[in-house]
Amino acid sequence: MLGRETYPTWIHAAYADVASRQGRLEARIEDLDASVIEDLDASVSLLHTKMETIIGQLAAREPEKEETMPTTKHWTSKDLETFPDDGTRYEIIDGDLYVSHQPSWHHQSTCSQLIYVLQAWSHTTSLGAATGAPGLIFAADQDVAPDVVWISHTRLQGTLDQAGQLTRAPELVIEVLSPGSANVRRDREVKLSLYSRRSVDEYWIVDPVAQTIDVYRQQAGRLAHVDWLTREDTLTSPGLPGFTCAVAGLFDTRTMSPRSP
Repeated sequence: MLGRETYPTWIHAAYADVASRQGRLEARIEDLDASVIEDLDASVSLLHTKMETIIGQLAAREPEKEETMPTTKHWTSKDLETFPDDGTRYEIIDGDLYVSHQPSWHHQSTCSQLIYVLQAWSHTTSLGAATGAPGLIFAADQDVAPDVVWISHTRLQGTLDQAGQLTRAPELVIEVLSPGSANVRRDREVKLSLYSRRSVDEYWIVDPVAQTIDVYRQQAGRLAHVDWLTREDTLTSPGLPGFTCAVAGLFDTRTMSPRSP
């Protein structure tokens, strides 16, 4: 039998309840005659013994297994083929479906500027190319479309499937945050985990509202947070030798908030 100190909380509560009842009975029998007291003492003692036995048996039992609930659908790339081509972005991460609605001007403006500065650097170095929202299919249940990627010409060779989708991690992946806690969690947690496991070399999370960039790079087999940049900083990368960009230049401040007429 388990020691009483190892019992679960609910058993301690039950035991305390029995002790309380015993105390109340003992208080009431003081006014009764001797024969009745003797009978009540015997009953209380028997109740206490039985309760100890029951509690010990319950504590020694293995916990019952929880009933397995039906799992949700495990989505794959095949399912995406049945969805309408209406501009909605559908992504699958570890079998879970994520839906993004039409992005805002601020989001797309930031994406465009990122592609522009990366392409300008790529043209001068001939090392690779940047593009927006390409299909990136790591597996049938890992089918995403990052906002921006940069991939070297060397890695690009043999990476595209017959449909022109990437099947291997680019060196750099960029996600520009959209409003909403679900969108932020997807980029900051779910996609961070995916890109880390799939060996993306560098991951930028760009916030067009706060005008900041979180920089992650591979360290010890995972993407680790290495820098947080504000609009006063300059963006560089060891994977893009000679690349520099003023963070402030990535954001269109003229349209970040409504203006009075």
